[in-house]
Amino acid sequence: MDIRHTIQNGVAILHLSGQFGYSDEKRLADLTESLIKNNPAVVAIDATKIDYVNSIGVAALFGILKIVDEVGAEFVIFGANSNTSVIVKKIFENDFVPILSEEEFKRKYLS
Repeated sequence: MDIRHTIQNGVAILHLSGQFGYSDEKRLADLTESLIKNNPAVVAIDATKIDYVNSIGVAALFGILKIVDEVGAEFVIFGANSNTSVIVKKIFENDFVPILSEEEFKRKYLS
């Protein structure tokens, strides 16, 4: 998996692409911990380039949610395609994680 990040308007965005692999959970956790040192109000997952979320991906996303919750920031997932969106919504519906389109995310958090 390719993992990049940007910070815009107090929002730390993790741009993910490809398939989740075994080493990605730790890489994402380490990067998230590094990013929250800058005290972002929001940590967002850009899922526009994720085709499928497997069990490793689910564990990685839960790990990020836990890290973000511990510092009181908001966790958001945006841009998921129809396949990924179904999985992500089922997993995070009870955790009150916003699952937004890319346009909704930009309008709410970046404008």
